[in-house]
Amino acid sequence: HRVSVYMAHGGTNFGFWGGANIQEPPDLTNGAGSSGKAGEGKAGELFISLITSYDYSAPISENGEHGVGSDGLDKYLLHRDLFQSFASTPLPPEPAPLPSAAFGEISLRLRARLLDNLDVLGGDVRRAASPLPFEQIGAGSGFVLYSLRGVVSPSS
Repeated sequence: HRVSVYMAHGGTNFGFWGGANIQEPPDLTNGAGSSGKAGEGKAGELFISLITSYDYSAPISENGEHGVGSDGLDKYLLHRDLFQSFASTPLPPEPAPLPSAAFGEISLRLRARLLDNLDVLGGDVRRAASPLPFEQIGAGSGFVLYSLRGVVSPSS
């Protein structure tokens, strides 16, 4: 017997590993609308940002706890019981829960405006006719600030 569990353990994309999708815009002529927030990408495309959690209602949540379904059932135990029913030997014991901590209230007294500090945080400035992807600017991760200095009309 074989089984495939799409998402056994949830997780998070930390740091610079968030993502986005580019998709064709919906056909608004037939009354269908677009749901969610989207910005404009290249002409005729929508840029849709993604949240960084990809728990997908997994049997093991991203913090290592048992996932619970909308019906209140423990999805980890359901999967474990199912797998045990096909195993010829007992499954290994479940690992101990990870320790957690309560950090309490954190007071942030200092702040710095991002755009006021680009000279300290920023790198090379590139100029291009259209936004360049990370691969073309040699960036493996990080942030890229795209800006537009002026708009030239097609007739000029």
